[in-house]
Amino acid sequence: MAADPDWLKLVLKYMPDMVELFRKAFSKHARILAVGSTGTGKTALVNSLQDEMIPRMIEEINRTQFAKEEKVKLNKTAIKINDTPGHRINPDEHDSPFVNPQLDKAVRTGTYVGVINVVSYGYHQYDADPKPDFSITKLDAYLSEHRKRENIGLTSWASRMSTMGKNPFVITVVTKADLWQGTSGVLQHYESGEYYKEFRKLAGPDIQHIAVRMSARKQKFYAQIDPAADWDDDDRAIVRSNLIQQMTAAIAASRS
Repeated sequence: MAADPDWLKLVLKYMPDMVELFRKAFSKHARILAVGSTGTGKTALVNSLQDEMIPRMIEEINRTQFAKEEKVKLNKTAIKINDTPGHRINPDEHDSPFVNPQLDKAVRTGTYVGVINVVSYGYHQYDADPKPDFSITKLDAYLSEHRKRENIGLTSWASRMSTMGKNPFVITVVTKADLWQGTSGVLQHYESGEYYKEFRKLAGPDIQHIAVRMSARKQKFYAQIDPAADWDDDDRAIVRSNLIQQMTAAIAASRS
């Protein structure tokens, strides 16, 4: 018995919507991509979301080398965060990123409800040897150079936002707030300033974007720069709670 051609047309017409409905019905975890430059604190951030504690710094020897997916529960919302290796600057082409193949694969092949974009206003801390000596190297010059690297790093993923999923969001998390607390214009840099403009140029005008602050435990930057004296564990707990609320709301909106 031959199939009714009109029935086949209806099936083909509505198949994408049916697939999407089944995907939502059976997918228990929302998937989120975590990106950012080396040394900004991506893994420390992901680890801090897994239990009721303030964020903790990871040891330098444990820096992420391969993309790995972590299951996290936020306010009863189950999610999977794909924690990716940091993007770095190509040593031979200083205006372009050197993209880890693991990161590139995660960006190209994954489907996500959103992106957690981890930045630190230039406070990138590496396990490189020798470490910078800020009695010789000017801190302002170091931070300025690394903020440029954050901008360049956007090319690793921001232009592919439209292929990652339906209505993906971006939350730019400005870590190490206890180091830059009191510096004017930090959040503005990511909300409407130079970084934001570069993001919009690559991602387009329709991607939902917010910027929030975050902090690890108090620790001197390269054992030389003191954190803000008035930033304590209560502050870290507050910004963590705010990030979780923002993530939960963004996930709910992406699924509506």
